[in-house]
Amino acid sequence: MRARTFALVGLVAGLGVAAAADPVVDYTLYATADGRYKVLFPGPVKTETSQIKTPTGDRTLTFESVKLSERVTFMVTYIDVADDVAKGPPGPRLDKVRDGNKGADGKLISEADATVGPEKYPARDIVVGKPTTFLRNRVVLAGNRLFDHNGVLLFVTPQVAGNWSASAFADLDGDMDLEIVLGHAAYHHDNSPLWVTAVQPGYPSIANLDADPEPEVLITNLNGLSLLNHDGSIIYQDQRPTGDGIGFTTWLRPSTVHDFDGDGKSEYATSSANNYTTYKPQGPAILWQAAVSDQSGIAAGTAFDFLGDGVAEAMYADEQFMFIFDGAGKVLLQIPRTSGTLSEYPIVADIDNDGSAEIVVVSCMFMGVPSPTVQVIRDKMDRWIQARRIWNQHTYHVTNVREDGTIPKFEAPSWKQLNTFRTNSQIEGGGLCKPPIPQ
Repeated sequence: MRARTFALVGLVAGLGVAAAADPVVDYTLYATADGRYKVLFPGPVKTETSQIKTPTGDRTLTFESVKLSERVTFMVTYIDVADDVAKGPPGPRLDKVRDGNKGADGKLISEADATVGPEKYPARDIVVGKPTTFLRNRVVLAGNRLFDHNGVLLFVTPQVAGNWSASAFADLDGDMDLEIVLGHAAYHHDNSPLWVTAVQPGYPSIANLDADPEPEVLITNLNGLSLLNHDGSIIYQDQRPTGDGIGFTTWLRPSTVHDFDGDGKSEYATSSANNYTTYKPQGPAILWQAAVSDQSGIAAGTAFDFLGDGVAEAMYADEQFMFIFDGAGKVLLQIPRTSGTLSEYPIVADIDNDGSAEIVVVSCMFMGVPSPTVQVIRDKMDRWIQARRIWNQHTYHVTNVREDGTIPKFEAPSWKQLNTFRTNSQIEGGGLCKPPIPQ
């Protein structure tokens, strides 16, 4: 009687090939003809064999795989061995296998990483769950806590997130696997650190803010503005260009990334209590600065090119008004509202599917003054350019969600597309939104 010893269960990613469009992944339970193992395979299985020499004689090495894209393959390999060998301790075999997602630097796979069947034999009736890389739409990140889609806590990162934080996902190291970005620290999906810095925790925004093709991480925290390279090295730290001092949440405000001056490069904007300011990332240097009234909270802004002229209009809602600013910081529109400015900010979307963008802003009773809970602002003649019809999270950056509400299994790097953060995208040409029904 023969059994099978597993050599690899995981994902193999090719190098140097551009990422393809999202593959359709339909996980089905696959079993070998003799029922020796079962694995959730993400598609039709291709089986190949090869003869290899071992100290105990010639053995058949079997590869069973599913090609998901030009650079990603889900693969299981195993070797036929005697049944008594399969019943032995798994250490000499499984403990030497590494996660194919990380290559030679990957996490060691052990028996604990698989669910062993009722016979309790390693490599017999092993059921392997869906790989973490494809669980982007099945996990929830809250601060430094990662939960699965059932609300079960998976792990807590060693580094804490900032107060009132909005942590993000991003593929910072280019391995097609999203990292957890707290801002001052970043972690792989297995809770191992990608990097940890001496910067204080805060709100992260991820975008390409310099001349190289890699993303940067902008952090707004209690001490001011900090900018990190994708590898965690510090470009600058604790900058306060407006002269506003440290205190309460003066600088702890989420930022917005967009092209605010029409030069084809992204800038960023953030509040510092009584100033809403756009910055050139280098330095940083102030592009323009506008007076607001927001000593109370931690609100963010957004931006959208309503006119399609290449210059994004900035939006910010303080304790009394929602403002729209032009490319020089001049107030174009001022809508009354009240709020203690907690973690809310205005958003832009085509919420009525009429081919023109609307602005949505929320309010609450602040200092005894009531306001409508939700206000929607539109152009009377619906001349504003159409926006997407979705906005699903605080760290929204367009590529993190499809317009039909489904989450891509392979998220395209936003900094290689629109290079924006907390802003929506334009849809030229209008047309009704009729997304296909998710399969």
